[in-house]
Amino acid sequence: MKAITHRVALVSVAVLALQTLIGCSPVNIRCKVLPGEISTMAVVSASDPRFDEPGIADAEITVRQSGRAGRVVIRTTNDKGSVGVPLKGT
Repeated sequence: MKAITHRVALVSVAVLALQTLIGCSPVNIRCKVLPGEISTMAVVSASDPRFDEPGIADAEITVRQSGRAGRVVIRTTNDKGSVGVPLKGT
């Protein structure tokens, strides 16, 4: 695991909106880790041009899903800095 000190993770808002529409169904959130000045996570449109930028490989993404009694999902980005995070319905 590589330590990443400056990163930005993008999450597709289209996937999150879909989860809202279908309620408790499982969803896969698409993420991209990019270099940046601060560590932050942003919800963006699926067509956001930053998804086309070079990402950071081997970055670890940890998601704690609320409503699932502390369920934690850990994934590592691929060579393009992208990763999918599967979440179960709440």
